[in-house]
Amino acid sequence: MIKKIILGSLLVMATTMTHAKNLPNPKKNAWALKEENLFLLPEKNSYAHDISWCIADLKFDGEQIKICEFGEGRYSQFKGYDALYGEGKLWEEFWQFLNTFNLPMWFVHKRTRSNERKEFAYDTFTQLKGNAATSHLAVRYPNSTAKQVHKKFQNHAGIILLESLSWPEAQFKNFCTQHPEFITLGQAVNYTVRTKYATNKLFQDAGITAYKPLFKLYPKKYTRTLAQTIINDLAPNTMFVIKPISASCGHGIIIIDAQHLDHTLNLIFEQHAKIKRDFSDNSYTYWTHDFNKQFLVEAYAPSKPINANNKFYDATMRVIFSLFNNDGQMGIYFFDAYWKLPSKALNEYGTLNDKHKSHIVSNGMSSAPVDPADFAKVKQELSCFLPVLYGKMLEKI
Repeated sequence: MIKKIILGSLLVMATTMTHAKNLPNPKKNAWALKEENLFLLPEKNSYAHDISWCIADLKFDGEQIKICEFGEGRYSQFKGYDALYGEGKLWEEFWQFLNTFNLPMWFVHKRTRSNERKEFAYDTFTQLKGNAATSHLAVRYPNSTAKQVHKKFQNHAGIILLESLSWPEAQFKNFCTQHPEFITLGQAVNYTVRTKYATNKLFQDAGITAYKPLFKLYPKKYTRTLAQTIINDLAPNTMFVIKPISASCGHGIIIIDAQHLDHTLNLIFEQHAKIKRDFSDNSYTYWTHDFNKQFLVEAYAPSKPINANNKFYDATMRVIFSLFNNDGQMGIYFFDAYWKLPSKALNEYGTLNDKHKSHIVSNGMSSAPVDPADFAKVKQELSCFLPVLYGKMLEKI
């Protein structure tokens, strides 16, 4: 079904587009086609070819969204989704989606243990005649005559996913430059999600700050006036999210109110011995080895209460989607979404982290399905600004 939707849609729109380097505001222009989870922008662009698999962690109050995190699907874990729908289901859909582009697929990954085959839907990948390699050096590259910047998506030699190679940015760029015959998955997104500040700033550069909580970067040095400065900067908000610049998996993220902000800042910046002695929560222990000279603070944004097992939670919605630019046509394909639950319900005793920060556990309930009506609203909101954000990312290729 995915193949029919994407290929058919691209064919329908092939003769109706005009070239434009700068994409229009999608809110003011009708999408070319909306069918199930596919959105295609009608205007032609001159950006590079790209396929990126993305996640957005967001807060949804029933009408509006605030993006908390924006990242790559290939480096994300979907334990909450797996618990709801079965292990590897998102990867299975992703392989099927990539297969719709009718290009050979390469999956370069070092992890080959049998228990991870199901996580990556490896059986589906091999059924689709995907090629696996434990190193990019093992990929059978085309001969040198094919190494040129292709004008047509279908003229590429294949799609290559470097799943487990956490290369420095320069090395990743060098690989893409040396192998333009391949569409290297996530090339556009990779350059802008390596730090939380770069991701947040992307929203500023794209002029779409309404979709991001108010935030500011600060020197990672405790002073007696730091808390009050943050409170003044992010007013009228009275709850804040402290974030490290480059951590992942929720490490170092602390949700705190104005009353306890000064104490918390003093703790994580000045009292590492106390943290090592008294704390086991990685929200705090991360700060004892954070190497960055700055940190980020965001205004806290809530979701509407989510009912799970007769308890109400302030959950975070994770949306999984692909951004792609195929022969100058930009598109979004939404795979699915799920709620990531905190460890405590809103009426239970606990810290603000317990009641507002998502907490995935291997045993027990830590996720909930998203109501289709809510998902439809969120897709509409995301489709209003993701092309603008994606255009900014594509400019860096």
